[in-house]
Amino acid sequence: MTDKIESMEILKKDIRSNARGVYVLQGTKLHWRWSLVDYFHNVARVYETNKKYIVWGLDKEKYYNGIKVGDVILLRTNKKTRDKKEISGIFGIGIVSKKLKDTTKYWPAELEGTGLWPYRLQIKVIALSEEVFENLKMIEPKITESLAKAYSQKDGVTVRRILESLSLLDERDIIQENFGPGSVKPIQDISRVESILEKIRVLFVPLGDLDDVGETEEAIASENAKSFPDFISVLYHRELTVALNELERGKNVILYGPPGSGKTILAKILAAEYSKRHGGNGYLLYTVHSGTDFFDLVARITPQTNNEGILYYKKEPRYLINALIGKKVLILDEINRTQIDTALGIFFTYLEKEHRIQDVRTIMHILQAESDIALSEDELRDVLEFFRIIGTLNIYDKTFLFKLGDALRRRFRFIEITTTEEIIEYLKQNFNRFLTLIEYNASNEERYGVAWTLFSIFSEINEIKELGIGILKDLILFSDNFEKPEEAIEESVISILLPFFENDIGFREVSRVLERYKLYRAQKALERLNHAFRAFE
Repeated sequence: MTDKIESMEILKKDIRSNARGVYVLQGTKLHWRWSLVDYFHNVARVYETNKKYIVWGLDKEKYYNGIKVGDVILLRTNKKTRDKKEISGIFGIGIVSKKLKDTTKYWPAELEGTGLWPYRLQIKVIALSEEVFENLKMIEPKITESLAKAYSQKDGVTVRRILESLSLLDERDIIQENFGPGSVKPIQDISRVESILEKIRVLFVPLGDLDDVGETEEAIASENAKSFPDFISVLYHRELTVALNELERGKNVILYGPPGSGKTILAKILAAEYSKRHGGNGYLLYTVHSGTDFFDLVARITPQTNNEGILYYKKEPRYLINALIGKKVLILDEINRTQIDTALGIFFTYLEKEHRIQDVRTIMHILQAESDIALSEDELRDVLEFFRIIGTLNIYDKTFLFKLGDALRRRFRFIEITTTEEIIEYLKQNFNRFLTLIEYNASNEERYGVAWTLFSIFSEINEIKELGIGILKDLILFSDNFEKPEEAIEESVISILLPFFENDIGFREVSRVLERYKLYRAQKALERLNHAFRAFE
């Protein structure tokens, strides 16, 4: 079992990186008592609680939709009266392990017909107040038997009476934090969360680790992946979550990493999800190039002729303005291929949401001047609230890699998309699924062996220089062009992998990998690609 110190430190790290949301679930002592007793003694036998999971219900779907599997939950009681001496506060912490919609009558008020909480969360308990835990252990068997009997008979009155007689959730070691009214309260103040976690670390009893939080959304998504983009979104589920959180906070995002890592695919997925959540109209994608300037990206004047053949000039909105007025996310693919701050012109300042909202009238005049587009102040304010830019950046693009200035960095959140050891391990465990989704026909052992060997070579070379799994996909699919396994492997390596190591300081390490696999022709090809380095050896 992960001890309480390690668990809290892991949670702090995940929360700081926005990998997990944090919510307080607030409810009556009566209903929390029932959930706790069922968690510890399994009296209802509706859910498999087994001293591991506690079940809680919500009455509004919007709260349910906001909470994700893996999010941190603080369990908190509300006060029943205004008596200042009454104890209320946080008595436990857990992780959401499953979400389910269920109308089974579970809590006393449901048995009595006075309420229904169908949006339910199965929460893995990580720690409880020490006194609460001890009091749960001390509940006598005759009480749990009476509760079980009353519940089986759907006798809500008796269940309520027994629960109200328990000395539970009046303990002094409950953390008396106040979050205001409401059954679900998201917490975004990281310092406050860390303070609470530290109190939990000191005061509470550790009861579960973080290694098994049940059926995660990532696992479900992996099974349901129908395409390579779906698979990519599963691999980078955490990065997508962080990026979406930053967009929600009003920031723009740049996804950066090696070639083939799926940055553009992820940018599209991210843009579509953000747009769906906020009533947008999707996204507009522009591929940046070395000649990209204000007239390509924002607005330009173009010569036109009318029906009489008379020349005139027309103001033409381009990608940024079209995305803005169309309520779309703007994706700038390969954003580092030009001096982007210059290309954006006056709109560079307005990348920051705060500046946009403060200067609505100024932007109205700019739009009118640059493109003859007239929007009402309310219409413009709405699209300015929505507008976001998602950029992608190839870290190995030496030819066009412009220096990203501090002003640009401040206006974006940078999120790395790369092929980590964890990604390689995930691919190894799900290799057959990967081959299916890239539409590789592993119809016999020989063809499967080619794919596996190429994956092994890719994995070793990835330790020298990280490459995206799109490169792995191309590597394996290219081998389809050859009948003989040895030829398929060597030609694929030469054509797909080696170009990334031209004049590369790490080519000697790559050469040793090729030698281990007896790819001698590939070794010679690599030597030719690095003749400049060899001259200095």
